[in-house]
Amino acid sequence: TAAGGTCNYTAAGTSRVLIRNALELGAGVNLNLNCSDTIFVLADLIQQAGTLNLGNAPRSVVLLVQQHITQSPGAVITETGTGIQTLLLKGNNLQLINMRGTILNQVSFAKDGSGVALMKTPVSLPYKLILKAGRIVTTTSLLTLQASCTIQADTLSADGFIDGPMKKDGLSNQGFLFP
Repeated sequence: TAAGGTCNYTAAGTSRVLIRNALELGAGVNLNLNCSDTIFVLADLIQQAGTLNLGNAPRSVVLLVQQHITQSPGAVITETGTGIQTLLLKGNNLQLINMRGTILNQVSFAKDGSGVALMKTPVSLPYKLILKAGRIVTTTSLLTLQASCTIQADTLSADGFIDGPMKKDGLSNQGFLFP
């Protein structure tokens, strides 16, 4: 708000990044990433509006969040490059997921931590849900996989699963794995 409008930032690099506290994007902030490793966020991801572009180039990045995610209405998490971008829940304790904005384009949403991720608001995924370890609890808020969204999960493992209702859009006489 000090700048009186939208502020655009770009971060680029090829090494791991460690954020020892929260990553907070204020209202009107657009952050574009051009990174090719993991960005570790040891506390919360807070997005008060604006756009978090996880990849605007051919590089791939993983945004690993160890605590809560809070996204305000009007906030967007997206990608505009050709790399593979992932938002990874990696908490070992309870993670509250309060996403009232949107996720767009080819952003993977992944769970790989022993803690429970509790959906506090409905979440709609456009691209891919990856389940490796831990539960995503949807008993109070629906998790929706859009028509082109896929799931990557080990069907023989009980380590990663959805605990509660989940909706898959666009099914038409075809099989689909509901973990």
